Amino acid sequence: MAKCWTTNVEIPLNEAFVLDASEARRAIRDMEMTIRKITNLLEQYCVTDEVEIFDKKAGEKRKVKQHRLVCEAAAEMLGQVAPQYRLFVPRNQFLSDRKSFRRPQGAAWGAAANHETHSPSAPNPAQEVNHEAESSPDHQRATNSDQS
Repeated sequence: MAKCWTTNVEIPLNEAFVLDASEARRAIRDMEMTIRKITNLLEQYCVTDEVEIFDKKAGEKRKVKQHRLVCEAAAEMLGQVAPQYRLFVPRNQFLSDRKSFRRPQGAAWGAAANHETHSPSAPNPAQEVNHEAESSPDHQRATNSDQS
């Protein structure tokens, strides 16, 4: 019989597991490669370009700033960098999502914004507390060191 290092429970040796360090390192390398690929996508496609468009109302060409756009096939291909995430979204959805996340004009960011946007009767998610975490020894040590 052996003891589990994490739970200290006795287990038979034939049911025990060992971390395969080479596999863990391979996973880290794969994740780092994915991070580099996503970073490259950000550097290439998260840029606004000045594009010349024809303004129908004014009847003339004008320049506007616009995000770099890709077709559906390119979005699917480029999105394979991290298939578990939806990296490319339709432009209309992007614009509507962006509008819904914008702060109201004149509103502040941070704690002041939370108080302005939440009614007194509704719980403020910024003030929600995980009471289980507060009872942990790490939290108690950190709190005690803050008070000193």
